[in-house]
Amino acid sequence: MPPLRAAAWSLCLLIASGIVVCVALAFVRSTALTAVTVTALDAAQEPRDHALPLVRQTEALPDYEIVLRGRRLFEHRSLGVKPDRSAVDGLRWEAAPPVALAEVVAVDLRERDAILSDTLATAQPTVAAVQDGNYRFEFETGRSWEAGVESFFDTPIGKALTAGIMLAIVALVLLPFLGPL
Repeated sequence: MPPLRAAAWSLCLLIASGIVVCVALAFVRSTALTAVTVTALDAAQEPRDHALPLVRQTEALPDYEIVLRGRRLFEHRSLGVKPDRSAVDGLRWEAAPPVALAEVVAVDLRERDAILSDTLATAQPTVAAVQDGNYRFEFETGRSWEAGVESFFDTPIGKALTAGIMLAIVALVLLPFLGPL
């Protein structure tokens, strides 16, 4: 077999194996957070916007917000605010699109205010329910191909594999210019 043909086959094998490794590692990272449910264990300990009797009691209920903290320093994602609601019966936030579980460092429950929001509880996403202070967190997870691919290709090994595959493709395209195969 001529050396250039052997090099072409080697590059094709390298590209195919790189793609298989990328797909496998993206699948490993595809477990994603799809929803968070927070329940207040004691209604008396929930924060209130004001304590005036008979004055706008529905507006006195807290404005809850869930914030996902990511691996990077200022990487935060809010799942939204549930204004003027009690969490005694449980409040549920959907993560759309789902976020790879490997990317979430912590989940913060905040009481949203106009001036300064207070963090009431923090939990790390797990399979089992987590309790912090007066709040219980329940996490729903599922497989998300998009979240796994995005998470994998954001890692150093994902970037290195992408660069290697691209270099192999460029070498394969330039190979015929070196001589007949």
